[in-house]
Amino acid sequence: MIEVTELGLERLKVFQEEENSEKPLRLAIVSGASSSSNLGFVPDTPTEQDDVFDFDGFKLVIDKKLMEFLELVQIDFVKTDKSGCSVEGGFKIVAKNNL
Repeated sequence: MIEVTELGLERLKVFQEEENSEKPLRLAIVSGASSSSNLGFVPDTPTEQDDVFDFDGFKLVIDKKLMEFLELVQIDFVKTDKSGCSVEGGFKIVAKNNL
């Protein structure tokens, strides 16, 4: 099961637009700044091995085996205040079973 907050969904839509992609976003294992693996998003076409989740017309794709392992995923967007005048942030992806 995947849960997405209202702000998380809004920012996923913005991210998809910025990627200039008509493809759904895939929640996948991506390499991070460190040597560890993290969950992240990439535009991709669904396959038979995927679960597709629909959030008010926005489609999110995840590999069925990965979803089975993670069990529950919560997606949010967390804002951070930079230099007192601009707000930045990033996606917060929490899974029941960590990678």
